[in-house]
Amino acid sequence: MQSLVDQALAGQIGVQEFRDGVNSLVAGGSPEAKLRGAVLIAGVLDALDDPGAAREYIDLASDHPSDARVQIEALRSNAIWATPAAAEDVIGRLRLLTGDDGTSWRVFEAKRVLLTDQSEATAARVVNDLSSVLRVSPRDVLALQLMAEAMIRVGDLPRSASFATRAAEADPENLVIAMDAIDALVRAGLNTEAEARVEASVTIRSDSPAARLRRVSLLGRYGLRDAAAQDWLWLASNGDLLTRARAALALAQLDRPEVATDLVAELGSSEELTPDARALLADALAALGKKAEGEALLRAAPPSEAEESPEIAVAAFLARHAQSPEDFEALEQLARESDLAEAWAIAVRGYMSQGLIVEARHVLEEAHQSVGDHPALEVYDSALDPERGSDADSYFAIARASLSAIDAEWARELSNQLTRTINDSGFTPQLTTHLRELVKRQPQTVLVWTLLAESQFLEGDRSGARTTVQRMLQTIPTNPQAAQSAVFMFRRLRFPDDGLLAAREYQERLIEPTSQSGLLLAEMALAADRGQEAWAAIAPWKDSLETPMDRGLFVRAAVEAGAIGEASEVVWSVDAEDRAWTRDAIVLGERIADLDARRAWLESAAERVSPDDDRLRLTLATAWYSLALDAGDLAGLDHVMQLASPEADDEQVQSRLLRLRGACLSLLGRADEAVGVYRRAAQLDPNDPDTLNNLAYLLLEGEGNDEEALGFIEHAVGVLREAGAPAEQLVAYLDTLGTALLRTGDAEGAVAIFREALAADPAYNYALVGMAEAQLAVGNLDEARSMLRRVQAPNPALAERLARVRAALEG
Repeated sequence: MQSLVDQALAGQIGVQEFRDGVNSLVAGGSPEAKLRGAVLIAGVLDALDDPGAAREYIDLASDHPSDARVQIEALRSNAIWATPAAAEDVIGRLRLLTGDDGTSWRVFEAKRVLLTDQSEATAARVVNDLSSVLRVSPRDVLALQLMAEAMIRVGDLPRSASFATRAAEADPENLVIAMDAIDALVRAGLNTEAEARVEASVTIRSDSPAARLRRVSLLGRYGLRDAAAQDWLWLASNGDLLTRARAALALAQLDRPEVATDLVAELGSSEELTPDARALLADALAALGKKAEGEALLRAAPPSEAEESPEIAVAAFLARHAQSPEDFEALEQLARESDLAEAWAIAVRGYMSQGLIVEARHVLEEAHQSVGDHPALEVYDSALDPERGSDADSYFAIARASLSAIDAEWARELSNQLTRTINDSGFTPQLTTHLRELVKRQPQTVLVWTLLAESQFLEGDRSGARTTVQRMLQTIPTNPQAAQSAVFMFRRLRFPDDGLLAAREYQERLIEPTSQSGLLLAEMALAADRGQEAWAAIAPWKDSLETPMDRGLFVRAAVEAGAIGEASEVVWSVDAEDRAWTRDAIVLGERIADLDARRAWLESAAERVSPDDDRLRLTLATAWYSLALDAGDLAGLDHVMQLASPEADDEQVQSRLLRLRGACLSLLGRADEAVGVYRRAAQLDPNDPDTLNNLAYLLLEGEGNDEEALGFIEHAVGVLREAGAPAEQLVAYLDTLGTALLRTGDAEGAVAIFREALAADPAYNYALVGMAEAQLAVGNLDEARSMLRRVQAPNPALAERLARVRAALEG
């Protein structure tokens, strides 16, 4: 089977042939073997970025809803996350399987939240959630990676680097994770450690071209030319056509002329050659001292390949390699022969890039005489105006060109500089340096400041980008556009407090506030956990909210500020057909402190919940249950039972509905009925710890069911231990297990279990009383008395047990 996988990944066989081969191999096997085959097919499709991979995982997860392994495999894929709703469903299913205290679903939920909510407040909550996971599983690689990402968002770059390096140490043969750790170290300014890890990464083998490309970029930055050449040699054989063309250029620059020459010859004759790959091969030839051959290769492009006139590609090539006066004359001559505005623009840019401003103006004037006014020339008109022409202006013009894509070729080059600190051929971009100079000469130009901050951010200098935006606000103190740009940049940099300050300043700089400024201020205030300020900013614009996103922001701000009446008026106009918003609104309603207002909110939500939507019905029933408990309203439990009564098609959902009904019956004093309902839930999902614990507890409260109760609670604790539940989340289950052991005659075993529970929570009253009972049973009377002295304010039911133990000790 491995041979099939290797062939599929190498592109030697197609997806359908691979699928047929795997299915043939497992056709006569067990159901488990067939399942492994299906998971293997999905995994290979995922590795190939096949568009069908997501559907494979969605079907697998839904077809095997009781198999946690399948749910985890789906969530480990890349494909499932392209469909957020599907990922959320799988996480929900995994949560049902492992229980609320399970660690695996919590890690994937953290990933989902970070993908869907960019706020610092959410990142802080993720840090808190994952901290408990890592206490139990300190080498959980995904949890460590997510912690690193969350730390970036809360602005703690050193701790982000710490978690990223821990992830790399936990999976030392994973090149992608190693590269992530190096990036985190660079962001945190720990360049010495970053360089050491780059050198150490050379020993990591990887079959991923993308990972190799990341490493080779870093190798070039730190001057490790021989190691970089080795990666490029591997990529020359294993990359796609464009990557191999990049390898040809890099190897030419790294003094590997023989390999580069052979690669250019091979790829240059390919019928699949693209314009970008052809341009790279031409540059490789120029690096090999064969510029004329490079130009000839570009001119030989067939009409079917070219996206633009070959003359434009040749002009760009000549501009990139122009050094002597003869080179520039050739560039001008090409523009005259082609009479294309784009070719003239490239000639102008060529002179500008060398600081030859006078020559650039002459060529621009000739260009206008030849082709008249043209968008490709407009930006250079502005840059070369005698009133304001300078080297710095030329850089500004080039930046403007990149943003507007007037000059497509140069825009692509600048885009590469803006999105990579160093490109994979070892080129160090100078844009940040240019923009710093330009800021000195154009200090009142907002675009220059924001370009500089963006460039710094993409180079990994988040702190420097932050400082640049702050300086912009100080330098341009009255311009609303500067404040607005600052808000957007701080949001991108994930500094919500700074973003809030900028949003306030944006409001102040406007002659009159607008709905956009109010929404920006509200968004930043919510990100900074300032609900009242968010509400004050957005409330005046209630009638101007045009999009579901804007209305959702309004509702969240209103709830956080306690303006429940206002929120209630808008909540169901956000998107009446959006099931996800209905679920979010129900969960948001649970944050309402006023119990009457929460009840009204849930009554309104109930009108949007179809009886056929079992999962949404479960969400609503759970919210009603929480309300009943918070209000001390046992009568409200009848409503929960009504919602939970219709049968659900999904067995896991049905088991949770039954568990909810069992909890209601137990609180209502109908223990026998509750036991029957819990038994049905356990039949549907025999691995749900909460169902098993509740059932065992009720059986222990009855007579003659102690052995059965012990079986249920032992299994529940086993499920939780296998799922990696932290010790503090096991306490209630351990208390039930200790009681069951004591009831079945294993007092020593009960002592050991209660000791484990109290180690996690020394003040847990039930475990203290249970330990006293167990110590009494084994004859340790002093220990029993010691436990009783630690019990604080027991509830009435526990007080009865406490009295019985005290009476036994006194007797």
